[in-house]
Amino acid sequence: MDAFTDSTPNLGLTVPAWFDLDAKTRDTLIGSIKRVLQRLQRKGLFEAEIQYAQILRDPAKLQAFIEAFRANRDLARDVALDPKGRPVLDDNTPLICNITLGQVERMLVYTCAKKVLATDGAEIPGQIRSYVAFAWQLPLLEAYKLLLTPEHLRALEDGLLLLKTVGAVRAAAGAEPGNILKTRRIVGDRLAELIEANPLALGGVAHVDETAFERLSTVAKHRVWDLFAADPQVIIEVAGLPAKRLRAFGPDAADLCLASLQQLEDLPEWMFDRFMASLRHRAGARSATVLGDERFANEMLRDIVSQFRAMKDLPEHKRENMDEIIDLKWSALSAKIDAWLDGRPVTGQASMLRDG
Repeated sequence: MDAFTDSTPNLGLTVPAWFDLDAKTRDTLIGSIKRVLQRLQRKGLFEAEIQYAQILRDPAKLQAFIEAFRANRDLARDVALDPKGRPVLDDNTPLICNITLGQVERMLVYTCAKKVLATDGAEIPGQIRSYVAFAWQLPLLEAYKLLLTPEHLRALEDGLLLLKTVGAVRAAAGAEPGNILKTRRIVGDRLAELIEANPLALGGVAHVDETAFERLSTVAKHRVWDLFAADPQVIIEVAGLPAKRLRAFGPDAADLCLASLQQLEDLPEWMFDRFMASLRHRAGARSATVLGDERFANEMLRDIVSQFRAMKDLPEHKRENMDEIIDLKWSALSAKIDAWLDGRPVTGQASMLRDG
């Protein structure tokens, strides 16, 4: 960590360091910002007649100002200078006042955040001061205010910087703060990966322990965060599956609804991996719909499973051709499944199902 950055080691992120200025330096800095604003306005690059104070009260206007400045840094070549009088054209080089343009951005964004988030003059949570620092966060300030409690902010800490959309903020708000804390403890340095893939998993991981998390991560692979975004009861049920059955689901475990789990539990172990492999082969891209729709599970999958369950007592010496038999059954079911998914009336397939 250097003099101009605050590190967030858990996430590998860097936030421009907080700074305090004496009154004279602050006035000089604000005067320079106003000068840049006027130059942008004179060139038609920013709304005319908007005052500095107005920008600080309006997140959209402040974001527009910062973006206009970034796109036209040359307008500040005689204003943003380093200690040797050279123009500063990046966010990380110290200015003559010993702060960086990145730190100036943080000051402006935080000032605006205070005006937006403060309620009845109350102090805003300390996490806002620590982790609201960038122009891209300005459109999220209202979401922070409306959706996140102080407890959420304390649980998220620097994780707030990973919530890049209103949808991600809403997903975090839907998780219990205690579950967010447990999730952070379990996933460790995979938090950024989790939020980027599916922020709904912020609450879901907390429904298992470290051992179950590692086990499910190994099986679900790239779909692990979708799995942990599922209904909590599904997560708990999947975590309790026998190892062989869990391996048979593989990444498709992320698509399961509770009704599908309940229907599929009647399939015998010796048949299960063959059943799932054939389902994937026959359903293809539809497998997520097949496994994740409760109506399908109750209206279709129940009957499908019953056809396979009827073979559960098949002697072992007759199981050699099971792959072919299962595949033929799924082949016979394809038209019925297609019809259900397309919302068409099913005709002629029920007898085929019974006789298959």
